[in-house]
Amino acid sequence: MPDFVGSNCGVVVPYLDVRRMAEELESLLIDRKKARLFGTEAKRHVRRSFDVAVKGPEIFSVLANLCSPTVAAFGMRQ
Repeated sequence: MPDFVGSNCGVVVPYLDVRRMAEELESLLIDRKKARLFGTEAKRHVRRSFDVAVKGPEIFSVLANLCSPTVAAFGMRQ
């Protein structure tokens, strides 16, 4: 999660640190501009990294490899 969030897509808090989570949420509720910026940047990051136009060719390649005649006949990956 920290890799995704980085410095401009949100906030990461230590696992099970409920107090810190509450503080960060309160901060974002107060600073709506920062919250919107995080949301906009997260949306941009998802589209740039995980959109079907990006991941589709990768998924197709994996499936094509798994469905090739060699794989079907011998259960092997190329």
